[in-house]
Amino acid sequence: ATIEYSGYGIRSYKLGSDDSLTVTDSTVRNNGSGIKNSDSYSDGTVSVTNSLIADNLGDGIDEYEWSDDHWTITGNTITGNSNRGIGLSGTLSATVSDNVIADNAGGVKLYYLYDDFVFSGNTVSNNNGPGLQFDQGGTPDSITVTDNTITGNSGYGIRIDDGGDADAVITGNTITDGGSYGIYIQNSSTNVQPTIRDNTITGNNDIGIRTYGKVVPVIAENRIEDNNQGIQVEYTDVNGNGDFDLTDNAILDNSGYGIKILQHARPRIHFNDITGNGGHAVENYTVYNVDAKNNWWGDGVTAL
Repeated sequence: ATIEYSGYGIRSYKLGSDDSLTVTDSTVRNNGSGIKNSDSYSDGTVSVTNSLIADNLGDGIDEYEWSDDHWTITGNTITGNSNRGIGLSGTLSATVSDNVIADNAGGVKLYYLYDDFVFSGNTVSNNNGPGLQFDQGGTPDSITVTDNTITGNSGYGIRIDDGGDADAVITGNTITDGGSYGIYIQNSSTNVQPTIRDNTITGNNDIGIRTYGKVVPVIAENRIEDNNQGIQVEYTDVNGNGDFDLTDNAILDNSGYGIKILQHARPRIHFNDITGNGGHAVENYTVYNVDAKNNWWGDGVTAL
């Protein structure tokens, strides 16, 4: 189907548990809104595949008012919309894969998701604001962000601000030339152990990887290069265990520090290449000794 120059584009309303909306091989362009779903609360299903969603007012794809549905968004081109490419608020699960999400007034934002979230194989580029933003709310069962290319967005590359107990998996992503952090993970309420592995994070205007709160990550096999700063880890629970592994990363040629350690974080820093950074290789602002054996420091050691 081709839907152009209408007030709403495509809109579904109050999907029940036996109801679904399926949009495939369609063009939704130059409408008052793109594809929108609202007011369900009853396990509906929405599938948007292999479609062009472009130049609409508002979000390209939008769920709002806690519709509690299951979404599949795959193989689409979502571009030129005057708000976010994708905005889902109050949904049960979402699989967002193999889309091109570019040149929108915002990238992808999710708020209050309760089951599983998968974000994989997408190209998210040149959007205003974050590439992917998962905001605090809900208690998701899982968060998986893999094999995406996220480049040229004016905000964060990937931001996960989660109040639940899911251990996010962030692997195999390329995050370049963003206006803020490359990857930022925060959880202020629950101890979580996310995996940040095998990502390439280059040319971002702030920290390559930052974790904050009750976050005890595995940070391994990443390339963090030519960012404003390298890695910053800050564990805030004075009564918790801030031990974790930071291993086998290449932390190269960032303008400031290589690694900064704050509050109660106690990373084990091993087998990393920490060279060419403009500031100290490791800055430790905690009361703990740092275990930083068997790293390559280059020609001179600049640890604080």
